[in-house]
Amino acid sequence: MLNAEDPSCPARVAMAAAFFRAVEADLQTLSQEARRSLPAVKDAAERVLVELRRAGTAVQAAGGNLSIMRSLTSQILHPFFFSCNYAEAPKKLLTVALGSIQRFILADLLLSSDLANLIRVLEIQVRRTPAR
Repeated sequence: MLNAEDPSCPARVAMAAAFFRAVEADLQTLSQEARRSLPAVKDAAERVLVELRRAGTAVQAAGGNLSIMRSLTSQILHPFFFSCNYAEAPKKLLTVALGSIQRFILADLLLSSDLANLIRVLEIQVRRTPAR
């Protein structure tokens, strides 16, 4: 029987690798979508991509232990929160950003120190949405 808590478990390593690939893809999409409309978001996403690749190597060496990423969570989430700061951000950009933030929440990697940022950007986006 596989034990996902076992550091040598292949399933754990595969799950961590899938998480990293998904976040990396989200950062690349964010960078591409922000290229024209929000160049500061593009730059932030590209800086974090470099850090994410370094962290991925460390997580792989630790047998897929995503807790190593906790120290980088705020840094990795920065471009996603940053893009949600703009009420005029394109819908696709916001969809990618909020989806990736949700991914961190589901993986239990969102730090309590990031909750204020999360609430703030959600309030910005709620105010943006016209009442129906």
